Amino acid sequence: MQQNHYYNLITLKWFYNFKNSHFKVFLKQQLFVSFLTIIFSLLFYFFKIDTQFFGFIFLIIALISCAFKPIKLKKDLVVTSRIKRLLIINFLVCFIVQFLILFFAVKNNILICCLVFVLNMMLGGLIILSNIICYPIEAIIKKHYIIKAKKKLKSFKNLIIIAVTGSYGKTSTKNYLCEMLKTKYEVLCSPNSYNTPMGVTKTILEYLKPYHQILILEMGADHNNDIYKLCKIVNPNISIITAVGAQHLKTFKTIDNIINTKFQLVLGTQANGFFVTNTSNKICKLYFENSPILSYDVNFENNNDKKQPYAKISEVATNENGMTFNLKIDDKVINFQTKLLGEFNAINISLACVVAKKLGVKVEEIKNVVKNLKPTLHRLSLSKLKNGAVIIDDSFNSNPEGAKFACNVLKSFNKKHKVVITCGMVELGEKQAAENYEFGKLLAEFDEVLIVNKLNYKAINSGILFMGGKSAKCYKNFVDAYSYLTKKLNKNFVVLIENDLTDSYIIE
Repeated sequence: MQQNHYYNLITLKWFYNFKNSHFKVFLKQQLFVSFLTIIFSLLFYFFKIDTQFFGFIFLIIALISCAFKPIKLKKDLVVTSRIKRLLIINFLVCFIVQFLILFFAVKNNILICCLVFVLNMMLGGLIILSNIICYPIEAIIKKHYIIKAKKKLKSFKNLIIIAVTGSYGKTSTKNYLCEMLKTKYEVLCSPNSYNTPMGVTKTILEYLKPYHQILILEMGADHNNDIYKLCKIVNPNISIITAVGAQHLKTFKTIDNIINTKFQLVLGTQANGFFVTNTSNKICKLYFENSPILSYDVNFENNNDKKQPYAKISEVATNENGMTFNLKIDDKVINFQTKLLGEFNAINISLACVVAKKLGVKVEEIKNVVKNLKPTLHRLSLSKLKNGAVIIDDSFNSNPEGAKFACNVLKSFNKKHKVVITCGMVELGEKQAAENYEFGKLLAEFDEVLIVNKLNYKAINSGILFMGGKSAKCYKNFVDAYSYLTKKLNKNFVVLIENDLTDSYIIE
């Protein structure tokens, strides 16, 4: 429920999926409980046993069922205030259900046979009922904190608010910009991925201090109008859109919904502010040309457009030590050297650079910051093992455009044995199979491809085989795939880890 952002329908679809490994364990447990309960119900009925002992028998059956150990989660439950409230309500709901079971057991043992079977199979779904009961409580609490956050922001007369969104790259761009601006200002940057209404509200209420001059917020979206809701809380002076593409299609349904939601940020930016975007992305280019406010763009020098971008990237070169590139801005060329990898990181740095320069940060300060930037964890971060093997960790998330960038980084490692460990891309709705097939085509030129989980195996492997590549190996989980690799890793290997599945996608 927590990993699915408390959405009832998505959680139900996940839970009652017969391919879901978690549901398989739950099903075995509940069938076991139901079978024994029915057997004892019949015994009580035919042998006229006093029903006051039925509750005791049921408790023993429930305790025995605990022997069915659930699958270990990758991400543990985070016990937030909301979770505490949900668990209390769920406990009460389950208590009432068990009370009804015992009540009917006393009245009629045959009826309990049917009732227990149905209710035991529903118990996992009772969390949905509990969540529905919690909705009014959560809505009141949410409204209270939003009003409080907006009131606090009004007390900051000269605070510059910068909002960053995009289908990918927003966390990295936010972090890079924060480091650049820190050389001149007192800056607050929203921690981790605090990019929901409650995340933004928490950042304002708990972290924003009177001495802060700039507030940088990340804005995330996986449903229609999510950005609009965030802009109702915060009205930014400056907005950045890193890229827009096919991501979260499972919830957005169409690419048009994604586009409309992301560009709500531009409409929510103050009229006297400005907007910066990446026009190498076709969707961003279209909206940049029709922006209602002052806008600046970043693109590559050889983009073949008649209109030259405000900031032009050129001569991008990648090696195992990082990347170098040039950025022409205000008719001056800045030579950047960074430990980061990938063309899209050159774009993210450049987006941050445009904003930093507009806010008066000196070029030399920006260059020093870029030289010492550390990769955002699990976003094309590079590390070397003791045996000399290079690991490129891009496991945080994946989308069609980002996957292409990651493959280009891997290709840049010449004379190396190139391996990809991936589960493919998820949350792409009806396009998931097609996009993973195209991803497979990109992977065909690498020496080995290890696919984690069966979810996207068929689509990816079909793409590999179509391009004449070597058939991919399939593993149940990442640990099994990586264990196979560790036996032979050496200094000649470079391994790209592209995406990782949450517990919501454990399929056998």
